[in-house]
Amino acid sequence: NGERDLSDLGGDNSDELGWSLALSSDGSTLVVAAPGNKKVKIYIPFIIKLMESILKRGRGRPKKIDRIQVLDFVMISYWNDGPTNVSINDICKKLGISKPSLYNEFSSEDELQAAALHNYHEKILSQLFKIFDETIPFNHSLKKLIDLSTIDRSKEGLPYGCLHEQMCSAGNRLGLLTRLKVEDLSKKIANGYQCWIEKAKSNGSVSNQYETIYLSKYIHTQITSALQL
Repeated sequence: NGERDLSDLGGDNSDELGWSLALSSDGSTLVVAAPGNKKVKIYIPFIIKLMESILKRGRGRPKKIDRIQVLDFVMISYWNDGPTNVSINDICKKLGISKPSLYNEFSSEDELQAAALHNYHEKILSQLFKIFDETIPFNHSLKKLIDLSTIDRSKEGLPYGCLHEQMCSAGNRLGLLTRLKVEDLSKKIANGYQCWIEKAKSNGSVSNQYETIYLSKYIHTQITSALQL
């Protein structure tokens, strides 16, 4: 009948009620024989898919978390308390999530910190780059920079200081991914200031007697200092 009795695999393949198992000769079908020789065929691929489905939704699988919500919370926490003063335990406790859930989304604390800085870049520093890109008189854009750095953040629910500068100061206390992100963002900011000054020079708003690199560094330092107040 092309079926292989499973008794030769060890153990008894039938029970006291008369149920038995047999495997088709090609290994694709499991035959379940009920009392009275009634047989039910179950295709092996179906069993495999069923087991895979059960395993994928297993009880021990980490709960899916809201990545954006986590990044916003972590960004503010690092910004407010310092990037090296916030532990994974603190984050999980305050968000009400488990470590496995967090690590299922971010493979390490280093990746989490780098992602938080990227979030800061997109949601906070993007305002700085927007001013650099605007085609308005230099004195107007300078005023916008000053307004941005001296805004009353308590009304916005934002911490004072600059997360990027804090991470610059943290140096080797941060992981490699985060340090690379800090370095990349530093270059983008410096380049943004320099292009902004060059644009002002090209339209006569700023004198060419001033070296772009020094003037851009001077304004950058003043703006950064204002952010710390």
